[in-house]
Amino acid sequence: MRGCLLAFFLLLMASATAHASQPIASIHYPPSDCSGGTSVLNAEGWAELSVEAGTYPKMLSEHALTSADNGSELPMVGEMPGSFAEMVPALTNGVNDNLAYGFFENTQSLDENSLFASVPERSGPDLQGYRIDGMTVQVIDVTTNLNGSGTLLLFSCDLNFVIHGAHLRSLGGTVSGLAGSGLQLGVSLNGGAISAFDPGGNGSFVVPGQIGDGDSYSISVVQQPSSPGQICSVSNGSGLINGSDIDNVAVTCGSSILSSDAPLLTFSVFALGEVSPAQQLTLQNTGGGTITLGSLAFSGPGANDFSFFDDGCSSAALAPGGQCAVHVDYGPLAGPTSNAQLDIPSDGVGVDHVLLTGIVLEVFAGGFE
Repeated sequence: MRGCLLAFFLLLMASATAHASQPIASIHYPPSDCSGGTSVLNAEGWAELSVEAGTYPKMLSEHALTSADNGSELPMVGEMPGSFAEMVPALTNGVNDNLAYGFFENTQSLDENSLFASVPERSGPDLQGYRIDGMTVQVIDVTTNLNGSGTLLLFSCDLNFVIHGAHLRSLGGTVSGLAGSGLQLGVSLNGGAISAFDPGGNGSFVVPGQIGDGDSYSISVVQQPSSPGQICSVSNGSGLINGSDIDNVAVTCGSSILSSDAPLLTFSVFALGEVSPAQQLTLQNTGGGTITLGSLAFSGPGANDFSFFDDGCSSAALAPGGQCAVHVDYGPLAGPTSNAQLDIPSDGVGVDHVLLTGIVLEVFAGGFE
């Protein structure tokens, strides 16, 4: 049951923060007399880690410990006046505070610089430069015994206080070619939800938030710029942070202009029931960024009189200079004329439709008009 509690705690911690956590520091409270001499500590006691400064923020084990917890690793919870939210800045403020750690009120005290001496790449005497995601207590041994009156005495305890998190790293890159406004990038950490941010224009940018070693990342464009419309693409946008800052994400923006080889297609048939020869329409990306087309469709009063002989453009992605083609034919259901348009949705600017017109040359069964 205790293992299930820890697994749930760590899962909740990872879900809430979308971060990859790992043990970054361990404080050992060696086998000690936890009974407080001749005093009786009720029936149980709590593992405690507190800062001996300011408002004395304190973290306690998630339940009172007994010998049944030996071999378990359990989450720590905050207790007033302290809390996890208060403990984090106290452990990362660059001040060499003393920490009290131990069992119930039987604690030892040592400065942070000594306790965290083996933690690499600290920015100060404490855990400055690290992100702290949570704390657990490893119950190595709690030895208990009953006195003659049946009251539980705690004689010895052996604990490890484990701080989980990661070394903070910088994640960023550069934006180039941006002329429009409104560009929004998004970052997903460890497969979590996408968080949007403004990269701030051309030049270097840094992803906001506390990102650290062990975090996987994926950066994408969540909103393309407008006025003028552009298409921005991301390269080197995904990876794993492992021991160093990331600064090679490249966001390149360019004008994405879609053009067609004809603004109007004109068809004719001699009589109702006939289908005209198909005509080709070629679309081309004449800009500097990739254009993605949507599904081409007919609209207007005569839309049902036109159809695709083939469609090589719907959902196509056109690189700069790329082309695609569609073939449209005309089979009128009524005459004498049909007017419609071929809608061409895309994420670029430029042409978004081509006009279509058709005529039935023979409208009466007995002759030509």
